[in-house]
Amino acid sequence: PDYIIMSGYSSIPAGENRDFNWTAYDAHDNPVTPARLISVNWTVEDGNITQTGDYTADKVGFWNVTMTTGYGLSVSQTVETTFGEIQDLEVTPSTNSLTADEELTLETVRIDIRGNRKNVTLGLSAWIISNGTIFAEDPVRWTPWAAATQTIDATLEGKTTRVIVSVIHGEAVGIDIRTSDGDTLTSGDTATIDAFNYDQYANEWIASIESWEIDEPMADQNWLIPAAAYADFEAVTVGSWTVTATYVHNGTQAMTDSIAFNVESGPLASIIISGHGTQLTADESVALNPVTRDQNSNLLQTDMLRWFIWDASSPTTQPPACIDWGNELTDSLQSNGYNWDASTQGTWRICAFAGAYQAISEVTVSHGEASILYKDAPDNTLVAGASISISITAADSDGNIFPVEVTWSGSPATDFTDEEDVGVYSWHGTTVGNYTLEYTYSATSLSGEWAVSVTPSVLDSLEMTISPGLKVTQQSTITVDVRAFDAFGNEINVPSSAFLDHDRDLHTQTKVSNSQWTVYMLDEGNSEITVIAEEKYVKQQVTVDQTLLGFFEAGGTLYYIGAGLGFIVLIGIIVTLVVLLRRVGGDDEDDDDYYDDYDDEEGEYEEDSYDEPVADSGYGGEETYTEEEQSPDISVDDDGTEWWEDENGVWWYRAVDMDDWEVWEE
Repeated sequence: PDYIIMSGYSSIPAGENRDFNWTAYDAHDNPVTPARLISVNWTVEDGNITQTGDYTADKVGFWNVTMTTGYGLSVSQTVETTFGEIQDLEVTPSTNSLTADEELTLETVRIDIRGNRKNVTLGLSAWIISNGTIFAEDPVRWTPWAAATQTIDATLEGKTTRVIVSVIHGEAVGIDIRTSDGDTLTSGDTATIDAFNYDQYANEWIASIESWEIDEPMADQNWLIPAAAYADFEAVTVGSWTVTATYVHNGTQAMTDSIAFNVESGPLASIIISGHGTQLTADESVALNPVTRDQNSNLLQTDMLRWFIWDASSPTTQPPACIDWGNELTDSLQSNGYNWDASTQGTWRICAFAGAYQAISEVTVSHGEASILYKDAPDNTLVAGASISISITAADSDGNIFPVEVTWSGSPATDFTDEEDVGVYSWHGTTVGNYTLEYTYSATSLSGEWAVSVTPSVLDSLEMTISPGLKVTQQSTITVDVRAFDAFGNEINVPSSAFLDHDRDLHTQTKVSNSQWTVYMLDEGNSEITVIAEEKYVKQQVTVDQTLLGFFEAGGTLYYIGAGLGFIVLIGIIVTLVVLLRRVGGDDEDDDDYYDDYDDEEGEYEEDSYDEPVADSGYGGEETYTEEEQSPDISVDDDGTEWWEDENGVWWYRAVDMDDWEVWEE
């Protein structure tokens, strides 16, 4: 072998493999078999090579690959190792922490798989930043905006490297106060106001406030509870309120900011209504003037209220919650400006209700002005001497009924009695008739009439009239007219039970009507005519003068027979006188016998006898009234009862089933 020729690569990327081959030639350029070289040995300045010539590049540079043989021949070749496949991208910031007012630079190094490093400058498209601005310079420059942990990503050949940079806020250029509770608050709420400084890029950090204040002069500064970095604003009074915070930068520069709150009324906390204890008439009204407030006494709208009413005189137990009263007034009260028009008299409880709150006002309603009068009488007819009660009431325009005092006319004032109760009167009528009694209510000049009739009372007395007079002759007929009167002189009908009694047996009575009798007068002498009705009686004495015909009629048949015999005797006497005159000196004994016979015959006709009335003497035994002690005038009524009046005016009677006389008591 004379020489060796090596075949291979002039440039190999780091980390890659290449095969190097060789061929031996003799002096005549003929190839020589490798075996004739005895042995082969490969060496390289950097990298790795096998004894078969398989070379792996490593460090970037120019390196000699040498092959030596045992025959003593050798050959070398310079190989350039270039940067291999990228394994990493190294990004190095000039600082890892800065303010938002500062900037940093970025150094980038490409590292291949064999660790070969190469400084590279990446274009803008290779950079991805979380915030700020990147400038395509060498080195690359980055300025942040937001104070926070920021990321900077660089990408080369598919490899991305991230740099994390801590950015803090820059110099304060102002303050900002704000709340997360909103600017519209309900009274009773609390809003927390947070205070922040901010730099030129609006990076914020907690501020340390010098002072907190509510701008409005009428505000209560106690509504603010201040702290260094925040303040609590308590919403109390309805309105718009502005809170201002002041920050002093570096002890010299004052920075301020304000926030406005609109405070609205809170939930209902109290209800107040007026009118409690009011006394009014049914013609009047009461203003309830509802006032609703929240817990901080802010006025609320009253249209939230529901209204109910309860009759305090109701026997039903009043429910504690007025929403359960049932009788709702909401619409009428709202339409009437919360003025309650009274109507029915009584005690009324008016309740305003909303949520868990209610207020009650109790008012007392009396009747209004009378618009009509009423009378209430149990009857329109009374008996003379009695009294009848009447109640006079009035009604107002709402229909409330109430008693009223009135004045009366149409009858003497003494006929009226004003009773203890208002509007109650008694009228006492004594004279029979129809009356129109007028009553007048002076307060309103209302009047009315009460038609009442007075009927007679019970029998109290009788009045008798006898015609043609109290002195008549036998065989005359008298007419007995009787009038009946009550205790007040009112004429009444004679009771049907009335009957007439007389003290002579021969009189004959005929009842024409309840108030009239006719009596045929036959007994000569004084006769007592008595009319009795319901234990009342009246009597008069009638004198009956005797007449010849009356005498004979009174005597009856015997009187007529006696008259005939007398006539016969008279005729006989006349005949006898004639005979005597003719026969002067006749036998006197014959005449005496004749007159004795006549006397005996006449003695046979005696008057009828009557039983003497017997009564209890009062001290035991019986007392017999003889003809010398009493009048034998006894009358008999339709029932067969005998009646007799003694000289003291006491009446005695004896019924058909009685043996003895008894005093008649009314």
